Amino acid sequence: MLERWPFPPFDLDPKAEVDDVTTGRHRGREFVTGRFRHRVRRRDLGFDFLELQVDRPLPPLQVLPAGLGAVAAAGLLPLQLGVDGLAVRYDLFNGREDHAEAALHPRAVETLAAVPPFGFSCEGRRFVAIFPAFRDTPTALAQLDAACDLLDLMPEQLWREGEQWAATKQS
Repeated sequence: MLERWPFPPFDLDPKAEVDDVTTGRHRGREFVTGRFRHRVRRRDLGFDFLELQVDRPLPPLQVLPAGLGAVAAAGLLPLQLGVDGLAVRYDLFNGREDHAEAALHPRAVETLAAVPPFGFSCEGRRFVAIFPAFRDTPTALAQLDAACDLLDLMPEQLWREGEQWAATKQS
């Protein structure tokens, strides 16, 4: 699992498990979705995830609704993000604040505001949307569309930063 997702929250528990895995294609992007279960200290935690195909690398970044942070980023200290237009507070758990602000531009905020809250982690060619566990089918489909929209709306600046970041990792 670490080779597939070598970033938080997936790298925090070596005994973590993934189940209920489904693969498919949506709006031209391949995806993998499932449930992630891990342990932090003595607590069993879990959330649903959706990994979307990414053609270009992105810089390390993890942005989550505050309520999901306790499950998906337990043990990490968040930086509160001031994002207008969202019903809940979003926090930065990994990456640079300017990258989070660039990703959460007004059109991206509109996309997030239209569905129940979810967050995302990215690093290199991995983009993983992170959801509260046990979503119903209509919510899951709406969030799948929204996650695809977030990638489509990702500013060119972040793709360039991701390419620079990836180049430093190869040397």
